[in-house]
Amino acid sequence: MSLFARHVLNRLSFGPTTSSMNAFQNAGSTDSQRLQNWLNDQLNWQAVSDTSFQNQLNQHSYQTLNWPLATAWNNLRTNRADGVDYRMANREAVRFKLARAVHSNRQLLEVLADFWHDHFSLNGWDGYAIYTLVSWDRDVIRPDNNPNRTGHIFGNFRKMLELSSQHPAMLYYLDNYINTNNSPNENYAREIIELHTLGAMHYVSLGNPNSIPRITVNLPWGPGGSDIAVDIAENYVDDDIYAAMRMLTGWKVKDNENNESSNFENTGEWYFYETWHDKFEKTILGYHWLSFEPAPADIYQFLDLIGYHPGTALHIASKLCRRFVSESAADLAGIQPGDLLQTPAPNEPLVLRVARTFYSNRYADDQLSQTYRTLFLSPEFMDMNNAGGKLKRPFELVASTMRASMSDYFPQYVPGSIYDESYRILEDNLYYAGNRPFNWAAPNGYPDKNDYWENPVTLIKAWRTIDYMCDQNSNGNYNVLPIVQVTQQNLQAADQTPEKIVAFWLKQLLQYEPTGGWIGTSLHTKLLWFMTHRPDSNVDPSVWPADYPIPDISSNNSPHYWHERLRGLFKLIVASPEFMVR
Repeated sequence: MSLFARHVLNRLSFGPTTSSMNAFQNAGSTDSQRLQNWLNDQLNWQAVSDTSFQNQLNQHSYQTLNWPLATAWNNLRTNRADGVDYRMANREAVRFKLARAVHSNRQLLEVLADFWHDHFSLNGWDGYAIYTLVSWDRDVIRPDNNPNRTGHIFGNFRKMLELSSQHPAMLYYLDNYINTNNSPNENYAREIIELHTLGAMHYVSLGNPNSIPRITVNLPWGPGGSDIAVDIAENYVDDDIYAAMRMLTGWKVKDNENNESSNFENTGEWYFYETWHDKFEKTILGYHWLSFEPAPADIYQFLDLIGYHPGTALHIASKLCRRFVSESAADLAGIQPGDLLQTPAPNEPLVLRVARTFYSNRYADDQLSQTYRTLFLSPEFMDMNNAGGKLKRPFELVASTMRASMSDYFPQYVPGSIYDESYRILEDNLYYAGNRPFNWAAPNGYPDKNDYWENPVTLIKAWRTIDYMCDQNSNGNYNVLPIVQVTQQNLQAADQTPEKIVAFWLKQLLQYEPTGGWIGTSLHTKLLWFMTHRPDSNVDPSVWPADYPIPDISSNNSPHYWHERLRGLFKLIVASPEFMVR
Protein backbone atom coordinates (compact mmCIF):
# COMPACT_ATOMS: atom_id res chain seq x y z
CA MET A 1 0.00 0.00 0.00
CA SER A 2 1.31 3.43 -0.96
CA LEU A 3 1.63 6.19 1.62
CA PHE A 4 1.25 8.72 -1.19
CA ALA A 5 -2.04 7.17 -2.32
CA ARG A 6 -3.19 7.23 1.31
CA HIS A 7 -2.26 10.92 1.57
CA VAL A 8 -4.16 11.84 -1.59
CA LEU A 9 -7.26 9.87 -0.66
CA ASN A 10 -7.25 11.26 2.87
CA ARG A 11 -7.33 14.78 1.42
CA LEU A 12 -9.43 14.40 -1.74
CA SER A 13 -11.91 11.81 -0.53
CA PHE A 14 -13.62 10.99 2.75
CA GLY A 15 -10.93 8.45 3.45
CA PRO A 16 -9.21 5.61 1.62
CA THR A 17 -10.67 2.17 1.24
CA THR A 18 -9.04 -0.99 -0.06
CA SER A 19 -10.80 -0.59 -3.41
CA SER A 20 -10.04 3.14 -3.79
CA MET A 21 -6.39 2.53 -2.90
CA ASN A 22 -6.16 -0.19 -5.53
CA ALA A 23 -7.85 2.00 -8.13
CA PHE A 24 -5.45 4.85 -7.42
CA GLN A 25 -2.41 2.58 -7.62
CA ASN A 26 -3.60 1.20 -10.95
CA ALA A 27 -4.07 4.69 -12.44
CA GLY A 28 -0.43 5.06 -13.56
CA SER A 29 3.19 4.05 -13.11
CA THR A 30 4.35 7.01 -10.99
CA ASP A 31 2.77 8.94 -8.13
CA SER A 32 2.42 12.12 -10.19
CA GLN A 33 0.91 10.21 -13.11
CA ARG A 34 -1.50 8.38 -10.80
CA LEU A 35 -2.60 11.63 -9.20
CA GLN A 36 -3.14 13.35 -12.54
CA ASN A 37 -5.13 10.45 -13.98
CA TRP A 38 -7.18 10.04 -10.81
CA LEU A 39 -7.88 13.77 -10.75
CA ASN A 40 -8.92 13.77 -14.42
CA ASP A 41 -11.38 10.98 -13.69
CA GLN A 42 -12.86 12.65 -10.62
CA LEU A 43 -13.22 16.05 -12.28
CA ASN A 44 -15.11 14.29 -15.08
CA TRP A 45 -17.66 13.38 -12.44
CA GLN A 46 -20.40 12.21 -14.80
CA ALA A 47 -18.14 9.48 -16.15
CA VAL A 48 -17.48 8.07 -12.67
CA SER A 49 -19.80 5.11 -12.31
CA ASP A 50 -22.00 5.41 -9.23
CA THR A 51 -24.36 2.56 -10.03
CA SER A 52 -23.77 0.78 -6.73
CA PHE A 53 -24.59 3.91 -4.76
CA GLN A 54 -27.68 4.59 -6.86
CA ASN A 55 -28.86 1.03 -6.31
CA GLN A 56 -28.51 1.51 -2.56
CA LEU A 57 -30.40 4.79 -2.76
CA ASN A 58 -33.22 3.19 -4.74
CA GLN A 59 -33.85 0.82 -1.84
CA HIS A 60 -34.76 3.74 0.40
CA SER A 61 -37.75 6.03 0.40
CA TYR A 62 -36.19 9.45 -0.04
CA GLN A 63 -38.79 11.78 -1.53
CA THR A 64 -37.51 15.35 -1.83
CA LEU A 65 -34.23 14.82 -3.71
CA ASN A 66 -35.71 15.59 -7.13
CA TRP A 67 -38.36 18.08 -6.09
CA PRO A 68 -37.95 21.45 -7.82
CA LEU A 69 -37.62 24.36 -5.41
CA ALA A 70 -41.22 25.48 -5.96
CA THR A 71 -42.50 21.95 -5.31
CA ALA A 72 -40.61 21.70 -2.01
CA TRP A 73 -41.88 25.16 -1.01
CA ASN A 74 -45.46 24.18 -1.82
CA ASN A 75 -45.40 20.71 -0.28
CA LEU A 76 -43.56 21.61 2.90
CA ARG A 77 -44.56 25.21 3.56
CA THR A 78 -47.59 26.70 1.85
CA ASN A 79 -49.79 23.64 1.23
CA ARG A 80 -48.40 21.02 3.56
CA ALA A 81 -50.72 18.06 3.94
CA ASP A 82 -51.70 16.80 7.37
CA GLY A 83 -49.04 14.55 8.84
CA VAL A 84 -46.29 15.64 6.45
CA ASP A 85 -43.03 16.42 8.23
CA TYR A 86 -42.23 20.04 7.30
CA ARG A 87 -38.53 19.34 7.87
CA MET A 88 -38.48 16.47 5.39
CA ALA A 89 -36.07 18.23 3.00
CA ASN A 90 -33.73 19.06 5.85
CA ARG A 91 -33.77 15.53 7.22
CA GLU A 92 -33.17 14.01 3.79
CA ALA A 93 -30.36 16.43 2.92
CA VAL A 94 -28.52 15.64 6.16
CA ARG A 95 -28.84 11.89 5.68
CA PHE A 96 -27.97 12.09 2.01
CA LYS A 97 -24.78 14.00 2.80
CA LEU A 98 -23.52 11.15 4.97
CA ALA A 99 -24.66 8.48 2.51
CA ARG A 100 -22.80 10.12 -0.37
CA ALA A 101 -19.68 10.81 1.69
CA VAL A 102 -19.48 7.13 2.62
CA HIS A 103 -20.75 5.29 -0.46
CA SER A 104 -20.40 7.46 -3.56
CA ASN A 105 -17.52 6.83 -5.94
CA ARG A 106 -17.55 10.54 -6.80
CA GLN A 107 -15.44 11.31 -3.79
CA LEU A 108 -13.79 14.52 -4.98
CA LEU A 109 -17.23 15.95 -5.72
CA GLU A 110 -18.33 15.14 -2.16
CA VAL A 111 -15.25 16.66 -0.53
CA LEU A 112 -15.52 19.81 -2.62
CA ALA A 113 -19.25 20.07 -1.89
CA ASP A 114 -18.37 19.98 1.79
CA PHE A 115 -15.82 22.76 1.25
CA TRP A 116 -18.24 25.01 -0.63
CA HIS A 117 -21.06 24.41 1.83
CA ASP A 118 -18.71 25.84 4.44
CA HIS A 119 -17.83 28.75 2.16
CA PHE A 120 -21.44 29.67 1.35
CA SER A 121 -22.46 28.60 4.82
CA LEU A 122 -26.00 28.73 6.13
CA ASN A 123 -27.80 27.01 8.96
CA GLY A 124 -29.91 24.32 7.36
CA TRP A 125 -31.84 23.83 10.60
CA ASP A 126 -33.23 27.33 10.68
CA GLY A 127 -35.92 29.31 8.90
CA TYR A 128 -36.73 28.64 5.30
CA ALA A 129 -33.65 26.51 4.72
CA ILE A 130 -35.65 23.73 6.38
CA TYR A 131 -37.94 23.57 3.36
CA THR A 132 -35.29 24.18 0.73
CA LEU A 133 -32.04 22.57 1.90
CA VAL A 134 -32.14 19.84 -0.75
CA SER A 135 -32.59 22.51 -3.41
CA TRP A 136 -29.74 24.61 -1.97
CA ASP A 137 -27.37 21.66 -2.13
CA ARG A 138 -28.53 20.53 -5.58
CA ASP A 139 -29.21 23.84 -7.36
CA VAL A 140 -26.44 26.07 -5.99
CA ILE A 141 -23.52 23.91 -4.89
CA ARG A 142 -23.49 20.78 -7.04
CA PRO A 143 -23.11 20.25 -10.79
CA ASP A 144 -25.94 18.68 -12.73
CA ASN A 145 -26.63 17.43 -16.23
CA ASN A 146 -27.67 20.84 -17.56
CA PRO A 147 -24.86 22.02 -19.88
CA ASN A 148 -26.12 25.61 -19.69
CA ARG A 149 -25.68 25.77 -15.93
CA THR A 150 -22.03 26.42 -15.11
CA GLY A 151 -22.43 27.98 -11.68
CA HIS A 152 -21.33 25.13 -9.42
CA ILE A 153 -18.31 23.65 -7.70
CA PHE A 154 -16.65 22.45 -10.93
CA GLY A 155 -17.73 25.50 -12.92
CA ASN A 156 -17.63 29.27 -12.55
CA PHE A 157 -17.47 31.02 -9.19
CA ARG A 158 -19.16 34.27 -10.27
CA LYS A 159 -22.14 32.31 -11.55
CA MET A 160 -22.29 30.22 -8.38
CA LEU A 161 -22.17 33.46 -6.36
CA GLU A 162 -25.22 34.69 -8.27
CA LEU A 163 -27.12 31.45 -7.72
CA SER A 164 -26.38 31.62 -4.00
CA SER A 165 -27.58 35.23 -3.87
CA GLN A 166 -30.94 34.26 -5.40
CA HIS A 167 -31.75 31.21 -3.32
CA PRO A 168 -34.37 31.55 -0.56
CA ALA A 169 -32.22 29.62 1.94
CA MET A 170 -29.53 32.32 1.75
CA LEU A 171 -31.89 35.28 1.32
CA TYR A 172 -33.75 34.31 4.48
CA TYR A 173 -30.73 33.20 6.47
CA LEU A 174 -28.99 36.56 5.99
CA ASP A 175 -32.17 38.65 5.95
CA ASN A 176 -32.00 40.11 2.46
CA TYR A 177 -35.63 39.15 1.83
CA ILE A 178 -36.55 42.11 4.08
CA ASN A 179 -33.90 44.50 2.75
CA THR A 180 -35.85 47.52 1.45
CA ASN A 181 -35.09 51.12 0.59
CA ASN A 182 -37.23 52.23 3.55
CA SER A 183 -35.79 49.70 6.00
CA PRO A 184 -32.35 48.53 4.82
CA ASN A 185 -30.67 45.49 6.36
CA GLU A 186 -26.88 45.12 6.02
CA ASN A 187 -26.56 41.47 7.08
CA TYR A 188 -26.24 39.90 3.63
CA ALA A 189 -24.26 42.79 2.17
CA ARG A 190 -21.62 42.41 4.85
CA GLU A 191 -21.31 38.64 4.51
CA ILE A 192 -21.30 38.50 0.72
CA ILE A 193 -18.22 40.74 0.80
CA GLU A 194 -16.55 39.62 4.03
CA LEU A 195 -17.14 35.87 3.68
CA HIS A 196 -18.21 34.97 0.15
CA THR A 197 -15.90 37.16 -1.93
CA LEU A 198 -13.11 39.56 -0.86
CA GLY A 199 -12.72 38.13 2.64
CA ALA A 200 -12.04 39.70 5.99
CA MET A 201 -8.31 39.95 5.19
CA HIS A 202 -9.12 42.73 2.71
CA TYR A 203 -11.25 44.74 5.14
CA VAL A 204 -9.87 48.04 6.41
CA SER A 205 -11.70 48.74 9.65
CA LEU A 206 -12.90 52.33 9.96
CA GLY A 207 -10.99 53.10 6.77
CA ASN A 208 -11.46 56.23 4.74
CA PRO A 209 -12.62 55.19 1.25
CA ASN A 210 -10.49 57.93 -0.29
CA SER A 211 -7.31 56.56 1.33
CA ILE A 212 -7.60 53.00 -0.04
CA PRO A 213 -5.08 52.20 -2.81
CA ARG A 214 -6.55 51.88 -6.28
CA ILE A 215 -6.08 49.19 -8.91
CA THR A 216 -7.21 48.95 -12.52
CA VAL A 217 -9.02 45.77 -13.47
CA ASN A 218 -10.86 44.54 -16.53
CA LEU A 219 -14.60 43.93 -16.16
CA PRO A 220 -17.02 42.60 -18.82
CA TRP A 221 -19.06 45.79 -19.08
CA GLY A 222 -18.19 46.79 -22.62
CA PRO A 223 -20.26 46.21 -25.79
CA GLY A 224 -21.30 42.57 -26.06
CA GLY A 225 -19.74 41.78 -22.70
CA SER A 226 -16.23 42.83 -23.75
CA ASP A 227 -13.69 43.88 -21.16
CA ILE A 228 -13.19 47.49 -20.20
CA ALA A 229 -10.66 48.91 -17.76
CA VAL A 230 -12.21 50.02 -14.47
CA ASP A 231 -10.47 51.85 -11.64
CA ILE A 232 -11.51 50.38 -8.27
CA ALA A 233 -10.36 50.14 -4.65
CA GLU A 234 -7.92 47.38 -3.72
CA ASN A 235 -9.58 46.75 -0.33
CA TYR A 236 -12.93 47.58 1.22
CA VAL A 237 -14.22 49.63 4.14
CA ASP A 238 -17.50 49.92 6.02
CA ASP A 239 -18.83 52.50 3.57
CA ASP A 240 -18.65 49.82 0.86
CA ILE A 241 -20.78 47.49 2.94
CA TYR A 242 -23.39 50.16 3.60
CA ALA A 243 -23.57 51.00 -0.11
CA ALA A 244 -23.79 47.30 -0.98
CA MET A 245 -26.70 47.01 1.46
CA ARG A 246 -28.52 49.71 -0.51
CA MET A 247 -27.56 48.04 -3.79
CA LEU A 248 -29.14 44.73 -2.74
CA THR A 249 -32.52 46.19 -1.78
CA GLY A 250 -35.44 44.50 -3.50
CA TRP A 251 -33.48 41.26 -4.08
CA LYS A 252 -35.99 38.90 -2.49
CA VAL A 253 -38.29 35.87 -2.69
CA LYS A 254 -41.77 35.14 -3.97
CA ASP A 255 -43.13 34.34 -0.55
CA ASN A 256 -46.49 36.04 -0.06
CA GLU A 257 -49.60 35.28 -2.12
CA ASN A 258 -51.61 38.21 -3.55
CA ASN A 259 -48.82 40.62 -2.75
CA GLU A 260 -47.23 42.83 -5.37
CA SER A 261 -43.82 42.50 -3.68
CA SER A 262 -43.90 38.80 -4.60
CA ASN A 263 -45.45 39.15 -8.05
CA PHE A 264 -48.62 37.66 -6.51
CA GLU A 265 -46.85 34.30 -6.21
CA ASN A 266 -45.76 32.13 -3.32
CA THR A 267 -43.20 29.74 -4.79
CA GLY A 268 -40.02 30.46 -2.82
CA GLU A 269 -38.25 31.46 -6.03
CA TRP A 270 -36.09 34.56 -6.42
CA TYR A 271 -37.78 37.82 -7.35
CA PHE A 272 -36.54 41.37 -7.90
CA TYR A 273 -39.06 43.88 -6.58
CA GLU A 274 -37.97 47.19 -8.04
CA THR A 275 -40.26 49.24 -5.82
CA TRP A 276 -38.09 48.25 -2.85
CA HIS A 277 -34.83 49.04 -4.66
CA ASP A 278 -32.74 52.06 -3.65
CA LYS A 279 -32.33 53.92 -6.94
CA PHE A 280 -29.99 56.67 -5.80
CA GLU A 281 -26.26 57.01 -6.40
CA LYS A 282 -23.90 54.55 -4.75
CA THR A 283 -20.15 54.03 -4.61
CA ILE A 284 -18.80 50.55 -3.91
CA LEU A 285 -15.09 49.74 -4.01
CA GLY A 286 -14.50 53.07 -5.69
CA TYR A 287 -16.92 52.46 -8.56
CA HIS A 288 -19.74 55.00 -8.78
CA TRP A 289 -23.32 54.31 -9.91
CA LEU A 290 -25.43 57.35 -10.73
CA SER A 291 -29.01 57.77 -9.55
CA PHE A 292 -31.68 55.81 -11.43
CA GLU A 293 -29.30 53.45 -13.17
CA PRO A 294 -31.09 50.49 -14.82
CA ALA A 295 -32.07 47.88 -12.24
CA PRO A 296 -31.37 45.03 -11.61
CA ALA A 297 -28.48 45.48 -14.06
CA ASP A 298 -26.76 47.49 -11.35
CA ILE A 299 -26.97 44.54 -8.94
CA TYR A 300 -25.47 42.20 -11.52
CA GLN A 301 -22.65 44.70 -11.97
CA PHE A 302 -22.12 44.70 -8.21
CA LEU A 303 -21.84 40.89 -8.28
CA ASP A 304 -19.31 41.25 -11.12
CA LEU A 305 -17.35 43.80 -9.12
CA ILE A 306 -16.92 41.54 -6.08
CA GLY A 307 -16.90 38.19 -7.90
CA TYR A 308 -14.16 39.24 -10.32
CA HIS A 309 -12.15 41.28 -7.80
CA PRO A 310 -8.56 39.96 -7.41
CA GLY A 311 -9.07 40.05 -3.65
CA THR A 312 -11.73 37.37 -4.06
CA ALA A 313 -9.22 35.19 -5.92
CA LEU A 314 -6.78 35.51 -3.01
CA HIS A 315 -9.46 34.77 -0.43
CA ILE A 316 -10.67 31.60 -2.21
CA ALA A 317 -7.10 30.45 -2.87
CA SER A 318 -6.19 30.89 0.79
CA LYS A 319 -9.16 28.81 1.92
CA LEU A 320 -8.42 26.07 -0.58
CA CYS A 321 -4.78 25.91 0.47
CA ARG A 322 -5.76 25.70 4.13
CA ARG A 323 -8.25 22.93 3.53
CA PHE A 324 -6.18 20.77 1.21
CA VAL A 325 -2.50 21.50 1.90
CA SER A 326 -1.70 23.15 5.24
CA GLU A 327 -2.52 26.13 7.36
CA SER A 328 0.86 27.68 6.62
CA ALA A 329 0.22 27.36 2.87
CA ALA A 330 -2.87 29.57 3.34
CA ASP A 331 -0.82 32.50 4.67
CA LEU A 332 -1.02 35.43 2.29
CA ALA A 333 2.06 36.94 3.97
CA GLY A 334 1.43 40.50 2.80
CA ILE A 335 0.21 39.57 -0.70
CA GLN A 336 -2.26 42.19 -1.89
CA PRO A 337 -4.95 42.01 -4.61
CA GLY A 338 -2.89 44.25 -6.89
CA ASP A 339 -0.12 41.66 -6.92
CA LEU A 340 -2.31 39.43 -9.08
CA LEU A 341 -2.23 42.10 -11.78
CA GLN A 342 1.57 42.01 -11.99
CA THR A 343 3.74 39.68 -14.06
CA PRO A 344 4.32 36.40 -12.18
CA ALA A 345 7.65 36.20 -10.39
CA PRO A 346 9.80 33.06 -10.08
CA ASN A 347 9.07 30.73 -7.18
CA GLU A 348 5.81 32.35 -6.15
CA PRO A 349 4.05 30.76 -3.14
CA LEU A 350 1.31 28.25 -3.79
CA VAL A 351 -1.48 30.52 -2.60
CA LEU A 352 -0.53 33.14 -5.19
CA ARG A 353 -0.26 30.56 -7.99
CA VAL A 354 -3.70 29.18 -7.13
CA ALA A 355 -5.14 32.69 -7.01
CA ARG A 356 -3.62 33.47 -10.42
CA THR A 357 -5.35 30.48 -11.97
CA PHE A 358 -8.64 31.47 -10.34
CA TYR A 359 -8.35 35.09 -11.49
CA SER A 360 -7.02 34.52 -15.01
CA ASN A 361 -9.89 32.07 -15.69
CA ARG A 362 -12.57 34.14 -13.99
CA TYR A 363 -14.86 34.06 -17.04
CA ALA A 364 -14.29 30.39 -17.87
CA ASP A 365 -17.04 27.83 -17.45
CA ASP A 366 -14.51 25.48 -15.84
CA GLN A 367 -12.74 28.12 -13.76
CA LEU A 368 -12.88 26.17 -10.52
CA SER A 369 -11.78 22.88 -12.09
CA GLN A 370 -8.71 24.64 -13.47
CA THR A 371 -8.06 26.12 -10.04
CA TYR A 372 -8.21 22.68 -8.42
CA ARG A 373 -5.70 21.35 -10.95
CA THR A 374 -3.19 24.03 -10.00
CA LEU A 375 -3.66 23.20 -6.34
CA PHE A 376 -3.82 19.40 -6.40
CA LEU A 377 -1.01 18.90 -8.91
CA SER A 378 1.31 21.28 -7.07
CA PRO A 379 4.54 20.10 -5.42
CA GLU A 380 3.18 21.45 -2.14
CA PHE A 381 0.10 19.22 -2.27
CA MET A 382 2.24 16.22 -3.23
CA ASP A 383 4.78 16.93 -0.48
CA MET A 384 4.54 14.07 2.01
CA ASN A 385 5.70 16.40 4.76
CA ASN A 386 2.15 17.76 4.69
CA ALA A 387 0.58 14.30 5.04
CA GLY A 388 -1.31 13.87 8.29
CA GLY A 389 -1.16 17.56 9.07
CA LYS A 390 -4.92 18.08 9.24
CA LEU A 391 -7.07 16.77 12.09
CA LYS A 392 -10.28 15.12 10.93
CA ARG A 393 -13.40 16.97 11.93
CA PRO A 394 -16.03 14.72 13.60
CA PHE A 395 -18.07 14.26 10.40
CA GLU A 396 -14.90 13.37 8.49
CA LEU A 397 -13.97 10.93 11.25
CA VAL A 398 -17.36 9.22 11.02
CA ALA A 399 -17.34 9.01 7.23
CA SER A 400 -13.74 7.77 7.00
CA THR A 401 -14.40 5.15 9.69
CA MET A 402 -17.41 3.81 7.83
CA ARG A 403 -15.50 3.73 4.55
CA ALA A 404 -12.42 2.00 5.94
CA SER A 405 -14.51 -0.60 7.79
CA MET A 406 -16.51 -1.49 4.64
CA SER A 407 -19.76 -0.54 6.33
CA ASP A 408 -22.82 -0.85 4.12
CA TYR A 409 -24.99 1.16 6.52
CA PHE A 410 -27.20 3.61 4.60
CA PRO A 411 -29.16 6.25 6.54
CA GLN A 412 -32.86 5.53 6.40
CA TYR A 413 -35.78 7.83 5.76
CA VAL A 414 -39.20 6.47 6.59
CA PRO A 415 -42.19 8.68 5.67
CA GLY A 416 -44.11 9.65 8.76
CA SER A 417 -41.13 8.86 10.98
CA ILE A 418 -38.55 11.43 11.97
CA TYR A 419 -35.57 9.09 12.24
CA ASP A 420 -34.48 5.54 12.02
CA GLU A 421 -33.06 4.77 15.44
CA SER A 422 -29.49 4.17 14.31
CA TYR A 423 -29.27 7.45 12.45
CA ARG A 424 -31.02 9.44 15.17
CA ILE A 425 -28.39 8.58 17.75
CA LEU A 426 -25.56 9.01 15.24
CA GLU A 427 -26.77 12.49 14.33
CA ASP A 428 -27.23 13.42 17.99
CA ASN A 429 -23.65 12.39 18.67
CA LEU A 430 -22.37 14.52 15.78
CA TYR A 431 -24.39 17.40 17.17
CA TYR A 432 -22.72 17.08 20.57
CA ALA A 433 -19.34 16.79 18.83
CA GLY A 434 -20.09 20.13 17.17
CA ASN A 435 -20.19 18.93 13.56
CA ARG A 436 -23.71 17.87 12.63
CA PRO A 437 -24.19 18.47 8.87
CA PHE A 438 -25.55 21.90 7.91
CA ASN A 439 -25.80 22.95 11.56
CA TRP A 440 -23.18 25.68 11.98
CA ALA A 441 -25.15 28.69 13.17
CA ALA A 442 -22.69 31.43 12.13
CA PRO A 443 -22.31 32.32 8.43
CA ASN A 444 -18.55 31.61 8.34
CA GLY A 445 -18.83 27.80 8.05
CA TYR A 446 -17.34 25.06 10.19
CA PRO A 447 -13.78 26.02 11.20
CA ASP A 448 -10.96 24.54 9.16
CA LYS A 449 -8.17 25.02 11.69
CA ASN A 450 -6.77 22.25 13.84
CA ASP A 451 -6.76 24.26 17.05
CA TYR A 452 -10.56 24.53 16.98
CA TRP A 453 -11.11 20.76 16.83
CA GLU A 454 -8.27 19.41 18.95
CA ASN A 455 -9.72 20.40 22.31
CA PRO A 456 -10.55 17.59 24.80
CA VAL A 457 -14.32 18.08 24.73
CA THR A 458 -14.58 17.81 20.94
CA LEU A 459 -12.24 14.83 20.78
CA ILE A 460 -14.13 12.98 23.51
CA LYS A 461 -17.47 13.66 21.83
CA ALA A 462 -16.07 12.50 18.48
CA TRP A 463 -14.75 9.30 20.06
CA ARG A 464 -18.13 8.73 21.73
CA THR A 465 -19.71 8.97 18.29
CA ILE A 466 -17.45 6.16 17.09
CA ASP A 467 -18.15 4.28 20.32
CA TYR A 468 -21.86 4.45 19.58
CA MET A 469 -21.35 3.35 15.98
CA CYS A 470 -19.44 0.29 17.13
CA ASP A 471 -21.97 -0.65 19.78
CA GLN A 472 -25.26 0.19 18.05
CA ASN A 473 -27.28 -3.02 18.15
CA SER A 474 -30.57 -3.34 16.27
CA ASN A 475 -32.31 -6.69 16.66
CA GLY A 476 -29.05 -8.38 17.49
CA ASN A 477 -27.21 -6.89 14.50
CA TYR A 478 -24.42 -4.35 14.85
CA ASN A 479 -25.60 -2.62 11.72
CA VAL A 480 -23.59 0.60 11.58
CA LEU A 481 -20.10 -0.90 11.80
CA PRO A 482 -20.23 -4.67 11.20
CA ILE A 483 -16.83 -5.29 12.76
CA VAL A 484 -17.26 -8.98 13.56
CA GLN A 485 -18.68 -9.78 10.14
CA VAL A 486 -15.81 -8.03 8.34
CA THR A 487 -13.28 -9.85 10.51
CA GLN A 488 -14.84 -13.22 9.72
CA GLN A 489 -15.08 -12.45 6.01
CA ASN A 490 -11.41 -11.53 5.74
CA LEU A 491 -9.74 -14.00 8.11
CA GLN A 492 -10.12 -17.75 7.97
CA ALA A 493 -11.02 -19.39 11.28
CA ALA A 494 -7.42 -20.60 11.75
CA ASP A 495 -6.19 -16.99 11.27
CA GLN A 496 -8.54 -15.44 13.82
CA THR A 497 -5.77 -15.13 16.36
CA PRO A 498 -5.22 -11.98 18.43
CA GLU A 499 -2.03 -11.02 16.59
CA LYS A 500 -3.53 -11.48 13.12
CA ILE A 501 -6.79 -9.76 14.05
CA VAL A 502 -4.85 -6.73 15.32
CA ALA A 503 -2.67 -6.71 12.18
CA PHE A 504 -5.75 -7.00 9.93
CA TRP A 505 -7.55 -4.04 11.48
CA LEU A 506 -4.45 -1.86 11.54
CA LYS A 507 -3.99 -2.48 7.84
CA GLN A 508 -7.69 -2.10 7.07
CA LEU A 509 -8.27 1.12 8.96
CA LEU A 510 -4.92 2.83 8.32
CA GLN A 511 -4.66 1.53 4.74
CA TYR A 512 -0.94 0.89 4.95
CA GLU A 513 1.49 -1.42 6.67
CA PRO A 514 5.17 -1.01 7.50
CA THR A 515 7.84 -2.99 5.70
CA GLY A 516 7.57 -6.49 7.10
CA GLY A 517 3.98 -6.01 8.28
CA TRP A 518 2.39 -4.76 11.47
CA ILE A 519 3.22 -7.68 13.74
CA GLY A 520 5.99 -6.73 16.13
CA THR A 521 5.64 -2.96 15.73
CA SER A 522 5.14 -0.76 18.79
CA LEU A 523 1.52 0.04 17.93
CA HIS A 524 0.68 -3.60 17.23
CA THR A 525 2.30 -4.68 20.51
CA LYS A 526 0.22 -2.23 22.54
CA LEU A 527 -3.02 -3.30 20.88
CA LEU A 528 -2.11 -6.97 21.17
CA TRP A 529 -1.86 -6.58 24.94
CA PHE A 530 -5.47 -5.35 24.92
CA MET A 531 -6.65 -8.32 22.84
CA THR A 532 -4.87 -11.04 24.82
CA HIS A 533 -5.53 -9.94 28.41
CA ARG A 534 -8.91 -10.74 29.90
CA PRO A 535 -11.06 -7.86 31.18
CA ASP A 536 -10.84 -9.35 34.71
CA SER A 537 -7.09 -9.94 34.48
CA ASN A 538 -6.59 -8.51 37.96
CA VAL A 539 -8.58 -11.47 39.25
CA ASP A 540 -7.41 -14.05 36.76
CA PRO A 541 -4.13 -13.04 35.08
CA SER A 542 -4.34 -15.73 32.38
CA VAL A 543 -3.41 -14.46 28.93
CA TRP A 544 -4.81 -15.78 25.66
CA PRO A 545 -1.90 -16.87 23.44
CA ALA A 546 -1.25 -14.30 20.71
CA ASP A 547 -1.03 -16.92 17.98
CA TYR A 548 -3.88 -19.17 19.15
CA PRO A 549 -7.21 -18.99 17.23
CA ILE A 550 -10.20 -17.58 19.06
CA PRO A 551 -13.01 -20.17 18.93
CA ASP A 552 -15.85 -17.74 18.23
CA ILE A 553 -15.05 -14.06 17.74
CA SER A 554 -18.80 -13.28 17.68
CA SER A 555 -19.35 -14.62 21.19
CA ASN A 556 -19.69 -12.10 23.96
CA ASN A 557 -19.83 -14.60 26.79
CA SER A 558 -17.78 -14.47 29.98
CA PRO A 559 -14.91 -14.61 30.65
CA HIS A 560 -13.39 -13.31 27.39
CA TYR A 561 -16.18 -11.14 25.91
CA TRP A 562 -14.59 -11.48 22.47
CA HIS A 563 -17.20 -9.50 20.56
CA GLU A 564 -16.95 -6.54 22.89
CA ARG A 565 -13.18 -6.74 22.98
CA LEU A 566 -12.96 -6.77 19.18
CA ARG A 567 -15.09 -3.65 19.04
CA GLY A 568 -12.81 -2.12 21.68
CA LEU A 569 -9.78 -2.86 19.50
CA PHE A 570 -11.47 -1.12 16.58
CA LYS A 571 -12.20 1.95 18.72
CA LEU A 572 -8.61 2.16 19.92
CA ILE A 573 -7.28 2.20 16.36
CA VAL A 574 -9.79 4.83 15.25
CA ALA A 575 -8.82 6.99 18.25
CA SER A 576 -5.12 6.67 17.48
CA PRO A 577 -3.23 9.66 16.08
CA GLU A 578 -2.50 7.61 12.95
CA PHE A 579 -6.22 7.44 12.07
CA MET A 580 -7.39 10.78 13.46
CA VAL A 581 -5.43 12.84 10.94
CA ARG A 582 -5.73 13.25 7.19
